Amino acid sequence: MRRDRLTSQGLFSTEGPTTRRRKTVLRTLRIPEETANAIDVVADEDGTTFNAVVSSIANEYVVWTRNARKYGFVVISKRLFRLTLDCCDDEKVEKDASKGLADILRDEMIFLYQSKSPDSLMRLFADLSKHGSIVTASHRVDGMSYALTLHHEAGPRFSLMLRMALDELIRREFRAQPSFEEGGTSLIARFSISQN
Repeated sequence: MRRDRLTSQGLFSTEGPTTRRRKTVLRTLRIPEETANAIDVVADEDGTTFNAVVSSIANEYVVWTRNARKYGFVVISKRLFRLTLDCCDDEKVEKDASKGLADILRDEMIFLYQSKSPDSLMRLFADLSKHGSIVTASHRVDGMSYALTLHHEAGPRFSLMLRMALDELIRREFRAQPSFEEGGTSLIARFSISQN
């Protein structure tokens, strides 16, 4: 089955649950007994079914994990990430983040969504937030105006890094002038795209 058909059927959708039921197919699969037992425990703890847990795991792999591995994501604890940032001085974070992280975000948008648009940026942070990132994100789009709200617990250097990277990315890729509000562990980026 082609990816565009899977996308239209919702398999690759990264949106939240909808009121309409997705078409499902019946498949038989073999898994080790220990894994089945562990899935039963997770289903009981989460108040859901075995099938729902397996579907969630499969969707997470197809939508995110597989692509994250291809792109080179690594998993580290939030504590280690913060410790790493704390070892850098603000000047280095400012200098490297404005270009380096902006390039990484642009490349991730292209790799994951084949687009480097404002909508792809919103989707990227929504997906990063949903799939275990250090950042929790929400966004609002009103016509051609965008607001991206990020929350994290990685300290002030990470806020600085995000602000510098988003400033560079939004100016360079979207030709827009962003404004920022910062508050300890939160950052709001606002920008509007002109309709040229």
